[in-house]
Amino acid sequence: MESIWSKTKAVIKTRIPGHSFRMWIEPLEFMNANNGIVVLSCPNSFSKKRVLEYYSDLILSELQKISGKSCQINLEVSEKRPAGQPEIIHQKPLFPQAETQPSSGRFLRRDYTFDQFVVGGNNDFAYSASLALASRKKTQQHSLFLLSKTGMGKSHLTQAVGNHILTENPAEKVYYITAEDFSNEMVSAFQHDTLDLFKKKYRTGCNVLLLDDVHYLSGKERTQVELA
Repeated sequence: MESIWSKTKAVIKTRIPGHSFRMWIEPLEFMNANNGIVVLSCPNSFSKKRVLEYYSDLILSELQKISGKSCQINLEVSEKRPAGQPEIIHQKPLFPQAETQPSSGRFLRRDYTFDQFVVGGNNDFAYSASLALASRKKTQQHSLFLLSKTGMGKSHLTQAVGNHILTENPAEKVYYITAEDFSNEMVSAFQHDTLDLFKKKYRTGCNVLLLDDVHYLSGKERTQVELA
């Protein structure tokens, strides 16, 4: 049955976008099969929820085609996970309506999490890329630029990255600001001859910089240089 699962994964890989396969299907592993129930393991509860909601019908359909038998699937959260891969948890804040203040800058909305983001065909890639970056999952990527029309969820995903990182690593220094905040802070540093402190703050005192409304920097070449 394990070989059948491998063939099923190979077929599914051709049916969905590559980033979706790598994020949600590739980590699934065959555990056992008894009485028509195929048990698969997934790395965490967040992954289990996502797979059940979006890919269970596809998995079951292809599994039955390849095996030639009627069956059911059951997902179980694995107790182990690959080295260096942090668990993605379902965030349950004590005060859902409260906002949290990161190391510097504006407040992060508690409800702006990955679990609360509505995923569709037009934003699935942005969602997966943001989640991969936030969880440092099998990626050498250190930056991400989100581009879309107003109201498509850029700020939600940006803050979801911050909320996730702070949930997993509370000691991380996460700065969430707007591009206008950053520009104004830099101008103030010039005016008060504190540019070195400004640079030190972002170069050595900041682990994660979340910059919203980055289009504000259009035409502001000096600010762009300092940001880079």
